[in-house]
Amino acid sequence: MTIKSQTTLFGLTVAAGTLCATAVAAGTPERSGQSITPIFERGTYGELSFSAVSPDLTGETVGGDSISDLGDTYFAFAGAFKKDINDSLSFGVVFDQPWGANITYNDDATNGVFTDANTEWNSAAITALGRYKLGNGFSIHGGIRAETLEIDVNLPAAGAENTIKESTGFGYTIGAAYEIPAKAARISLTYHSAVEHKADVSFNDADDGETTFDMPESLNLEFRHAVSPTTVIFGSARYIDWTSLDINTNSFGDLVGYADDTLQTSFGVGRGFSKEWAGAITVDYEPPTDSPVSDLSPTDGKFGLGIGGTYTRDQTKISGLVKVLSNGDAVSNAGSAFNDNTTLAVGFKIARTF
Repeated sequence: MTIKSQTTLFGLTVAAGTLCATAVAAGTPERSGQSITPIFERGTYGELSFSAVSPDLTGETVGGDSISDLGDTYFAFAGAFKKDINDSLSFGVVFDQPWGANITYNDDATNGVFTDANTEWNSAAITALGRYKLGNGFSIHGGIRAETLEIDVNLPAAGAENTIKESTGFGYTIGAAYEIPAKAARISLTYHSAVEHKADVSFNDADDGETTFDMPESLNLEFRHAVSPTTVIFGSARYIDWTSLDINTNSFGDLVGYADDTLQTSFGVGRGFSKEWAGAITVDYEPPTDSPVSDLSPTDGKFGLGIGGTYTRDQTKISGLVKVLSNGDAVSNAGSAFNDNTTLAVGFKIARTF
């Protein structure tokens, strides 16, 4: 396989692993996957990506009334830039939207306390990274992350409209990797620290003091390996410490909390068809927790399939990916049942080596 077709094929593994990452979460406000793979690209490198995600979430109340589609379509953006300082040292900057949620109940009175209820999370993060090659295939990487977050949890029927106003917190990233260039193989382990937020709170449009909470720490394991001149396997596992998240407010009390941590896994196979074209299929899986879930994030576990392709021309790679996910069945804290739901996600990325 020529160098150019290798570039096409391995560019696809990055795209398949990161595009539509907004659809990987089940029952938690996870969006981006917090991958740092751009730091491993060769030379000077930049990328921009866009994703659109449309969940279909319907259910039935404990009284037998139908719950119409709760999942709002949402869009996400990400970008990265990386540059070598010398043969051993490189730096990069990654922008993503790590946390997010868009759930809306209609104003049907059969929804009870959740009539006209909604939750919306918006976030943005910038991570400044450095990587140093130790020799013999080993390297270390790490950096600092700045993260903004705003949360609305509104229950008009209960007379409780809560806003966690925009705040900024800081954390760090650290990890290590091992590569075998002759086999186009790499395995990396990256730890993202918790990020503390101290935010002003509004309750029914009135000042409600402050709240302090930590967005959870996580651990990412990512790998790829060429099994033939035209075929590569790749995958990832991501653990998130959701049980550490506890958001309390003065007027409402416990506003956000989770009973279980999550482990998200993905596996894919990519194949180069020519110097310009490559394709891949991916499988995503998150095991269900079998615990009651929030009525404002009513899924538990997931299984997904994706198909993608990359076109390379000169130093530019254009990638696209479509994923269909089966959202895990769930019973909410209020006793509502959500079954047989799906999510459709599409993503597009353009990347260039300079």
